[in-house]
Amino acid sequence: MKSEIDDMNAQHKAALDQKVDAINNTVPEIAQVIQDLQRLLERLQDKLDTSDVCLVSEYTSRNEKFRNLPAQLQVTLPTFTPREINRKQIHQQIGSLSKPAITYQLLDQPRILKDIQTKYDGGLRSVSCLGDMSGTQTQRLITLRMWIPLCLCSTSSGDLLVTMTSDDWEQTKVARYSGSKEKQSIHAVVAVSAAGKFRFTYTGPPFSPRESFYPFGITTDSWGNILTTDGSKRRIHIIDQDGYFIRYIHYCGLQVPLGLCVDSRDNLFVTDRNTGKVVKLQYYK
Repeated sequence: MKSEIDDMNAQHKAALDQKVDAINNTVPEIAQVIQDLQRLLERLQDKLDTSDVCLVSEYTSRNEKFRNLPAQLQVTLPTFTPREINRKQIHQQIGSLSKPAITYQLLDQPRILKDIQTKYDGGLRSVSCLGDMSGTQTQRLITLRMWIPLCLCSTSSGDLLVTMTSDDWEQTKVARYSGSKEKQSIHAVVAVSAAGKFRFTYTGPPFSPRESFYPFGITTDSWGNILTTDGSKRRIHIIDQDGYFIRYIHYCGLQVPLGLCVDSRDNLFVTDRNTGKVVKLQYYK
């Protein structure tokens, strides 16, 4: 396409140069006629009283010759007509980039860092990280009346979101807390991706498609991996951000793992519904 455009430019330039040469060749002729007229006028001025008409008859008008300028050029500019891009041909001619390979340095066997006992044995469902935890002490933060807490989630601003149901199980809501003070009550929550599009459905690893899978807690780590509990099988699934299974975290002394959260150092906190424990795990090297 570049060579075709260069050829058109050369043709247009040659045509313009030809017209410029024709005009330049006419200019000296016009100048000579002007000089002839000036000399004739001077002679007429000297012989104004003479009766000799020959002096006047010597002049022959050439106005008609110079009245017609060179023909105007009609230049049609080139137009670009796009065609549909065949991406397969581009890949064949140029090549394509492969997806980067990310190697997760996971421990063969997760290491238990802390075992935090709470007094809520038989009903501990969820956990959330408000900061990096170093101790094992527990304290009561919020006391609810006529509501049963279910799951927790901490926000980037340090607030705490609590899903709850009424004592009669007729109402549900999400409450936002700053410390022990309720700031907002939300009765409807809709979650979508950043682009608002469906991405994937995970129903368990591909090598056991018929095995039952009952997810409960869910969280993400700094690598973008997704962790979810399967309390019925007493294990945790780790999947990547595209929904592909990576590995299990088995048992780790947990009877019914439910709630999950990850701190800024990728330490995993898991609640055990039956024992009321919160276990801190290290699963990266």
